[in-house]
Amino acid sequence: MELLQSSNASTLIQLLRLAELDTLLADTGPYTLFAPTNEAMDELVKRLGGPQQMLEKMGKPNLVKLLLYHVMRGFTLEEDLRDDVLGRTLAGGRLRINQHRVASSSTSSSTSSSSGRRRLVTTVNGARLVSGPRLAENGALFSVSAVLAPPQPGVLAALNADPLGRFTVLLQTLRLAGLHDQLQHDEAGPVTLFAPTNAAFATVPERQLRRLLGDRRRLRRLLLGHLATGCLYSARLTDSGPVNTLAGSQVTVSGSPEHLTVDGISVLLPDISTENGVIHAIGGVIGRHRTSSETSSGASSGMSSDTSSETSSETSSETSSETSSETSSVTSSRALSGRAA
Repeated sequence: MELLQSSNASTLIQLLRLAELDTLLADTGPYTLFAPTNEAMDELVKRLGGPQQMLEKMGKPNLVKLLLYHVMRGFTLEEDLRDDVLGRTLAGGRLRINQHRVASSSTSSSTSSSSGRRRLVTTVNGARLVSGPRLAENGALFSVSAVLAPPQPGVLAALNADPLGRFTVLLQTLRLAGLHDQLQHDEAGPVTLFAPTNAAFATVPERQLRRLLGDRRRLRRLLLGHLATGCLYSARLTDSGPVNTLAGSQVTVSGSPEHLTVDGISVLLPDISTENGVIHAIGGVIGRHRTSSETSSGASSGMSSDTSSETSSETSSETSSETSSETSSVTSSRALSGRAA
């Protein structure tokens, strides 16, 4: 607590006292605390009406869980922070540490080290490490650029839990393409998903969408073009160069962490953390125009030898009635989302 007091973390200290966690951090340990900057903490508290209102709206158990998600047992030093390392918190969830090198002119944490003209930047659940560690008798203190929210248990859980229901069409297409089970928490990860919203699917012409939904192989390849291996948070994407997707294609990421585009498509909401990856909500469907040209070219495309006869027999024998009903469901959801948008 003394380290927090000397770090001008007044808002976090106030919340720790309201949650009755100040004594825990002062008298026991050792612990490692990833403390949000006062600016990040103030932004959240202000949005909820103030510290006392935050406690009332969240309830004490949820506030305790949020705060303990920033605390790990033991001393953590800078050399302990390595790429894709997971650390168990006192809240039970895990923090994901990532490291990447950026051009020396890029904004980086004060704990970054130089190597030639590139610097090593460390993130915690995508939030930049601002400073640290500062050491005390009972632990270590790091400062991070954002409040760390406990993540959903997996990519699918996060899509399902979206409070605005923006990913219902994506979930249906993942199931139709046979990718739903592969993205379950205990089977996949870490992965990065560029997730088209319902409104993004609503921009795809209905005829093209129906043809795509009737061809599971092509649908699967389209969706794999939205997936990449590893947790690629926005801080990393801005300096990553082309990103290799699970479809074998590449996507180009441009802009800053606050204004990213993927193949020219706007990232609407970046860095949705999950236990097995990260989601970036996007405003379009990647590869949609390539799929359109493949569909219109029919047997003349390079796809024909690989999929045309095989897909037709598979579709008719294995999926005809199932696909038609699921296609109707997807297009109905898409039509509804289009009207809502």
